[in-house]
Amino acid sequence: MAISRLWIWAALSLLACAWLSLTAPYASSHECKRKEIDHEEALQLTASGAILPLERVIGIAQVTHPGKMLEASLERYHHRYVYSIEILDEQDQVWDLLIDAVSGKRINP
Repeated sequence: MAISRLWIWAALSLLACAWLSLTAPYASSHECKRKEIDHEEALQLTASGAILPLERVIGIAQVTHPGKMLEASLERYHHRYVYSIEILDEQDQVWDLLIDAVSGKRINP
């Protein structure tokens, strides 16, 4: 039983590395350059028009996954701003979505 768990963790680790390598330039398999942006900086970026407002991004996210927003944060990946949105749908499934804060395009499938 312990060996099968070890294989599962090894497989999950390989999948995580593969995902990280496929999502470049947003992540790197060597180092995930990710920084959460604080509330004040997010307000300044929104006010200046550098990024989309959170309300608009939530609307974009809920087009494909309607439900209750659980969490939202603005992060910086390799010099790009990305919203990380968690949505709980009616089937109690949690969706983790990454949306480019400038274009509004969804990053992950």
